[in-house]
Amino acid sequence: LHRAESSVGTGRTARGTLVIATGGPGVSGIASADHTIARLGDELTDSFDVIFFDTRGVGESGYVDCPKASGHYQSSLTFESTAGVIDDFVESCMTETGVRPDDLAQYGSAHIAEDIETIRRDLGVDRIALYAESYGTLAAQRYAVAHPDHLSALILDGAIDLAQPTDASWIEATRGFDDVLVLARLYRTALDHLDIRPFTRQERLGGIASADPVRVALPDGAVLAVGGGTQ
Repeated sequence: LHRAESSVGTGRTARGTLVIATGGPGVSGIASADHTIARLGDELTDSFDVIFFDTRGVGESGYVDCPKASGHYQSSLTFESTAGVIDDFVESCMTETGVRPDDLAQYGSAHIAEDIETIRRDLGVDRIALYAESYGTLAAQRYAVAHPDHLSALILDGAIDLAQPTDASWIEATRGFDDVLVLARLYRTALDHLDIRPFTRQERLGGIASADPVRVALPDGAVLAVGGGTQ
């Protein structure tokens, strides 16, 4: 397991420790650290030690890859036929990498959760704030269940439901994407036709809006308030 350096410079006192669990599976936390730091903002990085790591089989943590099997999998996958294609991919990938069937269990989200706990212990901190995105939310949820006393905060970005099979999760996510696009179109319409400007960064941080809210009825009967104190 590889641990990235803190983002907080020498001599600064951090308010806490933030551990980032990236998505994928297969996204390198170490390789994406600079990009992630840039979008977190100074308010957070000036106040927290930010820790990145590569999950098992990724980047500097025993990199495992099967490009031939992956290429065949991507070209063969269809909505009508998934089970057989996935089974063939797993078998082909193990053959290509030399990973044995008995080894597969050590790459699961439960093991990644315990790796996060190892990082916490190695850092010598009592509690961590854990931010996870996409696939990383599986490990983060397992960590929260196993080690709740060592969490100061849990942020799930694009959370995956542990109780759902993969196909059901993607169907639900697709519906969510559609809802977001509808909201985005409504918000843009409000900006274009109702003379409401986007919130500035300071307004977002302070919860201050530039105009009274405009309420827009959504297709499902819900009401969206655009502007005002709604963020």
